Amino acid sequence: MYDYIIIGQGIAGTVLSHTLYQHGKKIVVIDNGEKSSSHVAAGIYNSITGKRKVKTWEADLLFPFLETYYTNLEKQLNTHFFHPIPMYMLFESMEEQNTWVGKINKENIGNEWDLNLDISLYKKWIHDLFGGLIKKQSGYVDVNEMLRNWKLFLLERKIFKSDYFQKEKLTILPTHIEYDGIKSKRIIFCDGLNAKKNSFFNWLPFNPAKGELIKISISDPFQTIFSRGIFIIPLSTTEAMVGSTYTWDDLTNDCTEKAREELERKLKKLYHPEYQITNQIAGIRPATRDRRPFIGFHPAYPLIGIFNGFGSKAVSLAPYLAHHFYEYMELGKDLNPEVDISRYFYLYSNIER
Repeated sequence: MYDYIIIGQGIAGTVLSHTLYQHGKKIVVIDNGEKSSSHVAAGIYNSITGKRKVKTWEADLLFPFLETYYTNLEKQLNTHFFHPIPMYMLFESMEEQNTWVGKINKENIGNEWDLNLDISLYKKWIHDLFGGLIKKQSGYVDVNEMLRNWKLFLLERKIFKSDYFQKEKLTILPTHIEYDGIKSKRIIFCDGLNAKKNSFFNWLPFNPAKGELIKISISDPFQTIFSRGIFIIPLSTTEAMVGSTYTWDDLTNDCTEKAREELERKLKKLYHPEYQITNQIAGIRPATRDRRPFIGFHPAYPLIGIFNGFGSKAVSLAPYLAHHFYEYMELGKDLNPEVDISRYFYLYSNIER
């Protein structure tokens, strides 16, 4: 008898299954091996978001937690995928510069970022007209490296199964579930956009968004993430990643010329050394209508859960919320109502009627 069957091994499934495993739970992970949005994710974490540069939801909880979490996971897997590096967020105008100079002086928030008005600091790489903010708590996760090594860890312990979820193989009993010969106390879906085809959770209001990125070869390495309209992440001394676009009308995994042109146009306004595009990738983010994840258990089947809907912020959100979900399931703590899927139970009730 397992404690949890986890369906899906993207960022959400990896972090949740690892969290449960670390707490001594008996798990098995089932994944179909298809490329998901996690496999093309840039993996940036940064506690400031949006054009207004506001603090991310629950930032004071999420970011200290993720740094410890990913560092420990690296050690356990004996690999390296966690890259804390500064992010330089450039001002768009003199007005924005003046606003932030006043804000930092008034609110004493310099412990989170440094104000940079020296436009020559990064002139070797970027066009800087007004200065910006240097974020102290930022970086990126090499998501593919993390996913690959966690899968190997599971395979070595024979608790990974490569397969598609098939509902007809699932039997729901009063005290446990059975799936394809596996008995478990609970099953939790971390299946990204496949949830829209999953009759247990297809009533939840996903709002998927396509994102495209390009990789470029560089000749002059740097160790800072640059951000103004796009981001540029240094992946190595010879390669960087540039992103990202957002579209809601084309939900295919096909790369488009339109996205490449958009990224190149913004890149040339920000980055001035020569470069070559080496790759372009696309993925569909499992975003939600209210921009909060979907966590909890089905209103009619209390042994069937979901941990999904992290959109473009899975790297930042998943570690803390996986721990939060564990405490809810195993220690009886309350689930944050902003992520609890009970906020949408009325949609399920409407379908039932």
